[in-house]
Amino acid sequence: MLAVGWFINTLCAPAYFANLGIGGLGWNTAAHVVMAALNITLGLLLGRFFGGAAVAAAWMFSLIVGSIIIIVSYHIRNGVPLINMFPGEHIKIAATGLAAIFISALIYRVCKNRANIFETACLILLVNFFAMFIPVWRHPMRRKLLGWLTAELF
Repeated sequence: MLAVGWFINTLCAPAYFANLGIGGLGWNTAAHVVMAALNITLGLLLGRFFGGAAVAAAWMFSLIVGSIIIIVSYHIRNGVPLINMFPGEHIKIAATGLAAIFISALIYRVCKNRANIFETACLILLVNFFAMFIPVWRHPMRRKLLGWLTAELF
Protein backbone atom coordinates (compact mmCIF):
# COMPACT_ATOMS: atom_id res chain seq x y z
CA MET A 1 0.00 0.00 0.00
CA LEU A 2 2.68 2.46 0.96
CA ALA A 3 4.62 1.83 -2.26
CA VAL A 4 1.51 2.63 -4.31
CA GLY A 5 0.97 5.84 -2.35
CA TRP A 6 4.56 6.95 -2.87
CA PHE A 7 4.40 5.98 -6.55
CA ILE A 8 1.47 8.34 -7.11
CA ASN A 9 3.14 11.01 -4.97
CA THR A 10 6.30 10.79 -7.08
CA LEU A 11 4.25 11.65 -10.15
CA CYS A 12 3.36 15.01 -8.62
CA ALA A 13 6.98 16.03 -7.92
CA PRO A 14 7.51 18.04 -11.14
CA ALA A 15 4.28 20.00 -10.62
CA TYR A 16 5.03 20.47 -6.91
CA PHE A 17 8.49 21.90 -7.53
CA ALA A 18 7.30 23.98 -10.50
CA ASN A 19 4.75 25.53 -8.14
CA LEU A 20 7.54 26.27 -5.67
CA GLY A 21 9.68 27.80 -8.41
CA ILE A 22 7.00 30.17 -9.71
CA GLY A 23 5.68 31.09 -6.28
CA GLY A 24 2.33 29.34 -6.74
CA LEU A 25 2.18 27.80 -3.29
CA GLY A 26 -1.60 27.90 -2.98
CA TRP A 27 -2.25 24.50 -4.53
CA ASN A 28 0.66 22.88 -2.70
CA THR A 29 -0.66 24.24 0.58
CA ALA A 30 -4.23 23.18 -0.23
CA ALA A 31 -3.01 19.67 -1.05
CA HIS A 32 -1.15 19.41 2.27
CA VAL A 33 -4.19 20.66 4.20
CA VAL A 34 -6.40 18.09 2.46
CA MET A 35 -3.82 15.35 3.14
CA ALA A 36 -3.65 16.26 6.83
CA ALA A 37 -7.43 16.48 7.25
CA LEU A 38 -8.05 13.20 5.45
CA ASN A 39 -5.22 11.46 7.25
CA ILE A 40 -6.43 12.50 10.70
CA THR A 41 -10.10 11.83 9.99
CA LEU A 42 -9.74 8.54 8.14
CA GLY A 43 -6.86 7.35 10.31
CA LEU A 44 -8.83 7.81 13.52
CA LEU A 45 -12.07 6.45 12.10
CA LEU A 46 -10.71 3.45 10.21
CA GLY A 47 -8.02 2.69 12.79
CA ARG A 48 -10.60 2.47 15.54
CA PHE A 49 -12.63 -0.14 13.69
CA PHE A 50 -10.06 -1.99 11.56
CA GLY A 51 -6.65 -1.55 13.21
CA GLY A 52 -3.21 -0.51 12.06
CA ALA A 53 -3.49 -1.68 8.45
CA ALA A 54 -6.48 0.62 8.02
CA VAL A 55 -4.43 3.55 9.34
CA ALA A 56 -1.79 2.80 6.68
CA ALA A 57 -4.55 2.60 4.05
CA ALA A 58 -5.91 5.97 5.22
CA TRP A 59 -2.44 7.48 4.97
CA MET A 60 -1.99 6.05 1.45
CA PHE A 61 -5.38 7.38 0.36
CA SER A 62 -4.64 10.82 1.83
CA LEU A 63 -1.28 10.98 0.08
CA ILE A 64 -2.82 9.99 -3.26
CA VAL A 65 -5.65 12.54 -3.00
CA GLY A 66 -3.23 15.34 -2.13
CA SER A 67 -0.90 14.36 -4.95
CA ILE A 68 -3.75 14.28 -7.46
CA ILE A 69 -4.81 17.79 -6.37
CA ILE A 70 -1.34 19.10 -7.21
CA ILE A 71 -1.14 17.26 -10.52
CA VAL A 72 -4.60 18.23 -11.77
CA SER A 73 -4.32 21.87 -10.68
CA TYR A 74 -0.96 22.25 -12.41
CA HIS A 75 -2.17 20.69 -15.64
CA ILE A 76 -5.38 22.75 -15.73
CA ARG A 77 -3.60 26.01 -14.86
CA ASN A 78 -0.98 25.49 -17.59
CA GLY A 79 -3.26 23.98 -20.23
CA VAL A 80 -1.39 20.69 -20.37
CA PRO A 81 -3.56 17.64 -21.14
CA LEU A 82 -3.46 15.09 -18.32
CA ILE A 83 -2.84 12.30 -20.85
CA ASN A 84 0.67 13.73 -21.34
CA MET A 85 1.57 12.29 -17.93
CA PHE A 86 1.34 8.77 -19.30
CA PRO A 87 3.00 8.40 -22.69
CA GLY A 88 2.31 5.02 -24.28
CA GLU A 89 5.81 3.63 -23.73
CA HIS A 90 5.59 4.31 -19.99
CA ILE A 91 2.24 2.61 -19.38
CA LYS A 92 3.69 -0.90 -19.75
CA ILE A 93 6.46 -0.16 -17.26
CA ALA A 94 4.04 1.41 -14.77
CA ALA A 95 1.55 -1.47 -15.05
CA THR A 96 4.30 -4.06 -14.70
CA GLY A 97 5.76 -2.21 -11.72
CA LEU A 98 2.42 -2.05 -9.95
CA ALA A 99 1.80 -5.74 -10.66
CA ALA A 100 5.27 -6.55 -9.30
CA ILE A 101 4.49 -4.61 -6.10
CA PHE A 102 1.34 -6.63 -5.50
CA ILE A 103 3.06 -9.93 -6.35
CA SER A 104 5.91 -9.03 -3.99
CA ALA A 105 3.45 -8.36 -1.19
CA LEU A 106 1.81 -11.72 -1.85
CA ILE A 107 5.18 -13.51 -1.87
CA TYR A 108 6.10 -11.86 1.42
CA ARG A 109 2.79 -12.79 3.00
CA VAL A 110 3.15 -16.44 1.90
CA CYS A 111 6.85 -16.81 2.72
CA LYS A 112 7.21 -14.77 5.93
CA ASN A 113 6.68 -17.79 8.20
CA ARG A 114 8.16 -20.43 5.88
CA ALA A 115 11.53 -18.93 4.91
CA ASN A 116 13.99 -16.52 6.44
CA ILE A 117 13.87 -12.87 5.47
CA PHE A 118 16.99 -13.06 3.27
CA GLU A 119 15.54 -15.85 1.13
CA THR A 120 12.23 -14.01 0.85
CA ALA A 121 13.97 -10.77 -0.13
CA CYS A 122 16.04 -12.58 -2.78
CA LEU A 123 12.91 -14.17 -4.22
CA ILE A 124 11.13 -10.81 -4.34
CA LEU A 125 14.17 -9.20 -5.98
CA LEU A 126 14.30 -11.91 -8.66
CA VAL A 127 10.58 -11.66 -9.37
CA ASN A 128 10.83 -7.88 -9.74
CA PHE A 129 13.91 -8.12 -11.96
CA PHE A 130 12.36 -10.63 -14.32
CA ALA A 131 9.00 -8.83 -14.37
CA MET A 132 10.57 -5.48 -15.25
CA PHE A 133 13.32 -6.67 -17.61
CA ILE A 134 11.33 -6.92 -20.86
CA PRO A 135 9.33 -3.66 -20.56
CA VAL A 136 12.46 -1.72 -19.58
CA TRP A 137 14.53 -3.36 -22.34
CA ARG A 138 11.93 -2.47 -24.97
CA HIS A 139 11.59 1.14 -23.81
CA PRO A 140 12.92 3.62 -26.43
CA MET A 141 14.90 5.55 -23.81
CA ARG A 142 17.16 2.53 -23.21
CA ARG A 143 18.91 3.05 -26.57
CA LYS A 144 19.49 6.74 -25.82
CA LEU A 145 20.85 6.01 -22.35
CA LEU A 146 23.18 3.31 -23.66
CA GLY A 147 24.32 5.69 -26.40
CA TRP A 148 25.08 8.43 -23.89
CA LEU A 149 26.84 5.99 -21.57
CA THR A 150 29.05 4.49 -24.29
CA ALA A 151 29.88 7.97 -25.64
CA GLU A 152 31.05 9.03 -22.17
CA LEU A 153 32.99 5.86 -21.39
CA PHE A 154 34.64 5.22 -24.75
